[in-house]
Amino acid sequence: MSSGLKKWTCAGAMLLLVAACAAPERPRPEVNRYGVNIGVEHSGSAITLERDQELVVRLATLVSPGSEWALVDFTPGVLTGQTAAKFEREVRVSNANDAAGFEVWRFKPAAAGTVTLKFDYRRAFRLDPATQSVSYTVTVR
Repeated sequence: MSSGLKKWTCAGAMLLLVAACAAPERPRPEVNRYGVNIGVEHSGSAITLERDQELVVRLATLVSPGSEWALVDFTPGVLTGQTAAKFEREVRVSNANDAAGFEVWRFKPAAAGTVTLKFDYRRAFRLDPATQSVSYTVTVR
């Protein structure tokens, strides 16, 4: 094998190694003309809303452990909306205490600007640290 071919073979192998080690691409939020739907998998994402779109945050939860998602960082002005979630059941089960589903928040743009939304998953009425946190940077155009 010629030395030029060896160099190209080594360079190609290195490129494959680098590509294999690259971080997986984050899933994209569901966007339609009415709004943007995001979940836990979109944490850390920068979200852009038009003035006529709604932001829907759907965070998976189980009723039985007694934990819930709480909106812990939200500065009003750019978005208006719910400060408490509504529960949507994912699967119909006979025991309501074991229901899986989503805690859903809906926000509408109020003014152009940028705001951070942060949610913590923790036991209700306890001071224990959150077991999970998600945050989103939302820009309204």
